[in-house]
This record gives sequence, structure tokens and C-alpha cells, in this order.
Amino acid sequence: MITTTFADLHATTATTQRHTWDEFIATCANPPIYQNKQSCQLIKLGSFGNFQTASGSLRHDANVTSISGIEADYDAGQVSPEIAQMLLASAGIKCIIVTTPSHTPEVPRWRVFAPLSNDCSLDTRREFVGRFNGALGGILAPESFVLSQSYYFGRVAGVEYKCLSVEGACVDTLPDLPTLFPVKKS
Repeated sequence: MITTTFADLHATTATTQRHTWDEFIATCANPPIYQNKQSCQLIKLGSFGNFQTASGSLRHDANVTSISGIEADYDAGQVSPEIAQMLLASAGIKCIIVTTPSHTPEVPRWRVFAPLSNDCSLDTRREFVGRFNGALGGILAPESFVLSQSYYFGRVAGVEYKCLSVEGACVDTLPDLPTLFPVKKS
């Protein structure tokens, strides 16, 4: 699978790497340690081209060239990563759940990362995120559905960090999962 990391929110440079799923799990289990959230890299399970916005950012929807996995975000602070692990295991979706730099045991925040069986067309990503959202009861943050959305990745010194693995099948091979999309506000 392909991952792209950005050094910061400006995303004026990108580093693209190939990993096996096991290598990615190992990286998530022992990520780099940073002093604060803003120092963390951002990560996307896919690749970007060289087309920059007027401000020089490479991280935008029109510049995504491939997706090799799904990443999604939970920030509501009510569902623990362990409950998410149980729900995703029940759905049979292969993934890992990592806590975010703003996670606390009292206000849980986490991300889910999942490989795809092959690089998939960009227009299928929304459906696959919807399958995760369905398995989790519709709790994913709406930005999870944004094609170019990338997330802070790493461990912040002094902040509890968890990495939970789920065995299963790639979400693109599970077409019978219920799919939930965020409700659009009028």
C-alpha cells in the first residue's frame, strides 16, 4: 500500500512510500514521538501529484492520484477505541485503530486506517468510508469523507497512545456491509 506524509498542514512537500500492511501496523504500533500535535506529520493512505494550490499546498482533492487504503476520524469523545475495535471486528473489516494526539481516556479520540485489496478508483473511496461508518453506527466525523483529508500521525510525548489491530477482510471486498453517509446540514 502507498502512504503519503506531509511535514505540516501547509503540505508544500510530500513523501510517498510503499509498505506492506504488516509494516504499516508496525509503524503505527511504534510511531515517532513529537512534542505537540502541531509537530506531527500528516498521513494519507494514497498518493498525490505535483499540482499545488495558490498557497503551494499539494494536499487537495484535485491532486489525489490514488488511494490504497481508507482513513477515518472519530472526535466526538464518547466511544472508546476498544468499542470501535469490537464493532469493526464484528463487521469483519481488517484495520487498525490509533488514538489521536488529543485523545484522553475521558474523551476518546481515534482514527481508523484500513488497507484496500488493490488501489481503487478515487470515486469509490466515499462508499468504503460509508461502510466503516455503517459498521460504527454512523459516528465518524464528516471530514472522513473528504478525498484529500489527511490526519496528524504520531505520538505526542506525555499523551496516552493506543494502537489496536482488527483481523478481517479489506473493506472493498465486503459489499454487503451497511453504508452510512453523513447527514448534510441545510
